[in-house]
Amino acid sequence: MAAHLLYRFESIAPGATTSLFIHGYSDREASNYSLVLHNQSSPTQLFAQAHATVTQGETFRWSVDGTIGRKIYVTNHQALASIGVDVLEIKESY
Repeated sequence: MAAHLLYRFESIAPGATTSLFIHGYSDREASNYSLVLHNQSSPTQLFAQAHATVTQGETFRWSVDGTIGRKIYVTNHQALASIGVDVLEIKESY
């Protein structure tokens, strides 16, 4: 199964955490998340460092239609620079 782009954060501030709520999963779907980092270079630093983590948080079941929703968090650990982040997903059914 190939990963697909789920969401793109154009910029996450230094030291900041942001969240993403994804919904519409069935009872029998599992997902795995990964990040691709896009550091925001400057004239003085062409390839700036980037450091981030993705954490899966809460899982919800909607009483309206029975689908599953998941909340994930992305944290920029870079102290001095904003970064762009692509959130990738691999989804499997069982």
